[in-house]
Parts: sequence; structure tokens; C-alpha cells
Amino acid sequence: MNETPGKVPDHGKAVRLPQGARMLGPLDPQECIEVTVRVRPRAPVDLARIEEQATLLPAERHYPSRQEYAAAHGADPADLAKVEAFAREHGLTVKDSSPSLRTVTLSGPSAAFAATFGVGLSIYATDRGAFHAPTGPIVMPADLSQIIEAVVGLDSWPHARPHDVDPHEGTETTSSFKY
Repeated sequence: MNETPGKVPDHGKAVRLPQGARMLGPLDPQECIEVTVRVRPRAPVDLARIEEQATLLPAERHYPSRQEYAAAHGADPADLAKVEAFAREHGLTVKDSSPSLRTVTLSGPSAAFAATFGVGLSIYATDRGAFHAPTGPIVMPADLSQIIEAVVGLDSWPHARPHDVDPHEGTETTSSFKY
């Protein structure tokens, strides 16, 4: 396991490779990639409040505005600042930081991401194309492991498939069925 003093393994799961994926080699260390880091909410979800609202008729419920929701459930600015500082210390660029979305979007060379999160990044191929993915679980400083919920984008495998593409014509259709 990738254990480094002062760092702990991510509490998420390692990337599962698609069936039949073949490793072709390491990802170019200079290739620029973009990763989104999702942080914890400012306060835990109030399940008692949700249960209370569920007992009311829809017209009697309180529906928060976007601003109210972001204030109650968005990220703590101090948490975002810690993730941003960590990223900058490791040579990554902070492209965006959103308290309401609870995300920090980072970009930089793959080598910097590999060093930052203690993983190797390799290129794989399947019959659907080539992609890159980490070769092991990510690690992060113990203090950040309580703040970071997910690191998304260390792999480039398209996890979803479009359902509105006509495989016979190769063009998008306007509906999911044909007349």
C-alpha cells in the first residue's frame, strides 16, 4: 500500500479498471490534466429536520433558496483554503474554488498530481479506446483526509455512455426511439 509518513490512504475506493484493460505504460509526466477535489459540507446533514419536513404537506414545507442552501450545506471557506494551499505547495494550479459546489478544480502536469496524491498514472487501452488511470490508491495528509471527500479526474475513462446515439448512423437522434 502507498503509505507515506504523515499521509493516510484515501477513504474512497481505488479505480476499478474496465474489463479487458491493458496497461500500455506510464502517462507522459508533462501531460496537463484537470482534477476536481470535493470537500465535506460545512455542517452535517440534519436528518431530524429532513424527517420533520417529510411529515408536512409540500405547501407547508420550507424550500431554501440557493443562497440559503449554500450557506447551510456548502463548504467551509477554511476547508477550501487548506485544499488550495496544499495544491499550490505541490505545484498545481487552482482553476476554480466553489463553496456552494464544495469543489476545488485543479490543473497541472500529471507528474505533480502523481506526487501530490502518491500514485502512479498509467495509460491503459480497451476496445473502446485509451485512457489514463492511477495505479494504486491515493494518499493524502491526515488533516486533509477529514476534509476531502473525493478526488475526481485522476482517471480519464468515460464512465457513462451516451444513450441517444444511433449506432448505425453515428449521429445523435432527437429521441431515444425511432418511428
